[in-house]
Amino acid sequence: AQHMSTTAQQEAVVVNAWAPERRAPRGESPEVVTDFLLATLVERHRVLTRSETAYHALVTWRAPIKDAQIAALRALKRDPPPALIEQVAQRLAVASHRLFDGVPKAVVAVPCGNSGEACLANKLAKRVAELLGVVHYDAFAAIPVTGSSHPRRNVARPNMRLIEPPSGPVLLIDDVATSGSHLAEASELLRASGAAVFALVWLAG
Repeated sequence: AQHMSTTAQQEAVVVNAWAPERRAPRGESPEVVTDFLLATLVERHRVLTRSETAYHALVTWRAPIKDAQIAALRALKRDPPPALIEQVAQRLAVASHRLFDGVPKAVVAVPCGNSGEACLANKLAKRVAELLGVVHYDAFAAIPVTGSSHPRRNVARPNMRLIEPPSGPVLLIDDVATSGSHLAEASELLRASGAAVFALVWLAG
């Protein structure tokens, strides 16, 4: 009971500092926003599925402050700071070792969308490949989209297009999975090219 009380007090402090009604963090440095996000997301390893694709997720939102966390992530994704990329990539690399035991020989990110070619997912995939000592492929063409990247709000986005099929087993990386549709579509294209796919996402709702 005392632990729950302490946790509740800590969350109250966070909520007061990052009011959920704020649409985006303002005035704080990227380092402060990164620290807030990484400190408040909930560790929850899960295996999720979409269509015929299973993917592993590492963390999820903390319900009382989810709106503030989303605002923080949106602010960071515009220009992901090195600290965010490094800390998340380290987590993904460790998870890949633990889950897949060195089987993937290449790393690919789901195609970039609203954030442009230097999106968080692609930067994470490149760093994870370095950490694992395997090849990184820019396998997909970028998908220019307008409006929200949420799959339910942008159902008319173009289909993904594979431009550089990787060879060997592939670790497919995404930063955030809302419905898993991006991971499922990317996995299907990679499997159709002959690759075995191991899908891993940092944050899933």
